[in-house]
Formats: sequence, structure tokens, C-alpha cells
Amino acid sequence: MRRVSELLALSAESGSTRAPGSSTALPAAPPSSSTPSPTSSLTPVSGDTCSGGQRQRIALARALICEPSLLVLEEPTSALDPATGSAVMQTMRRVCAGRTAVLVTHQLRDAALAAQIIVFDHGRVVESGTHASLLAAAGTYAALWREQHAQRA
Repeated sequence: MRRVSELLALSAESGSTRAPGSSTALPAAPPSSSTPSPTSSLTPVSGDTCSGGQRQRIALARALICEPSLLVLEEPTSALDPATGSAVMQTMRRVCAGRTAVLVTHQLRDAALAAQIIVFDHGRVVESGTHASLLAAAGTYAALWREQHAQRA
């Protein structure tokens, strides 16, 4: 068994257990959670006892430890509840300032935070622009946005 901080350190080139902008930047768990401190928790190396959301937050923190200039994130909030996913995306926006981040997602609430959104349909680019401009264009993105928000209502 290893502490989450040790798992994070496996990604750090310096071997440090605390890299700037990594595990301390990501929300660990909702305040109501009974989970102990996220980096002091013991967990099997395989992560079998971690929830999907915990594994996802650890993976994001490990990616950030290396402080890459390009970060590609595929469905980074898919295993998180909406509140934690929103907190993670707000933090990612801050942490990714000055970097290029490519976010591949079906969650338009996450895409809405991007400076530039590219909409694909069957492998072809059908629209691109900001969240506001794509909603105003009333095309594919706007239809998907309405559909996703209708499902939550």
C-alpha cells in the first residue's frame, strides 16, 4: 500500500511529493466527504479501493506534476459528480493558464470554459468559436447545449 502522495511522486521527475500546481491545485473531495486527507490516504498501488472520481483526480494531478506545455484531457470529469467536476474544471482553467490544453469532451459545461471550441460531427469539423458565438449561431453546438441542459432540468 502507498500513500496517494507517493503515487503522485512517481510522476514527478524531481521525486518531490509536492510539485507546484499539481495535487494541491485539484479539489480532493466535496467538504461533506468522510474521506481523509487525499494525499495522506493509503491506497493499493492499483488503486482498487479508489472511486472512479478519486482515480480521475489522481490522474489529473499526475499529469500536472510534470508541468507540460501541452495538456490533452479526454473526458476529465466523466467519473466526477457535477459539483466536483465543476470545481476541477475551474481549477484546471487556472492551472492551465499559459499552456495549451486540448479538452476532448461530451460535457458541454466543461467545453463552455474553453477559449476556443471546435465541434465535430462524424469526424468532421462543423463549427468553431467561443461558447457565446456558438450559442448565437444556433447550430449543432447550441442544439447539443439545449439538449444537455434539458436533461438536467
